[in-house]
Amino acid sequence: MRVNLACAVLIPCLVFAAASSADREKESLFGFRDSAQEIATENRFLAVPDPQLAEQHLRTLTQAPHIAGSAEDKATADYVAAKFRQAGLETEIVEYRIWMNYPKEISVDISAPASITMHGPTPERVSSDP
Repeated sequence: MRVNLACAVLIPCLVFAAASSADREKESLFGFRDSAQEIATENRFLAVPDPQLAEQHLRTLTQAPHIAGSAEDKATADYVAAKFRQAGLETEIVEYRIWMNYPKEISVDISAPASITMHGPTPERVSSDP
């Protein structure tokens, strides 16, 4: 009796699971009509990058601070978009209008336990930095 009940429950579950997995294989992936196109796109990204090229990109992207909304931030976005386009990807830069707070001075005051007050940071002076 128990075996028959278990089989009566288990067999429909297995049939349903097999049917639903077959349906999933027929469905296209989100954003792609054909999974082959999606897999080809993934394979381009999974290709091992050239270490020298990665170093070049890192140097370019870090050569100047790029605070959100600044000209340097726009240049960074343009650089990355150009590299994506060179890789054959459809790329679009979308502008967002937001309010940004750019402080004129950054300071920290610390009161140590021994009644000593510290103020900082002090501007760094580096002779090789204009």
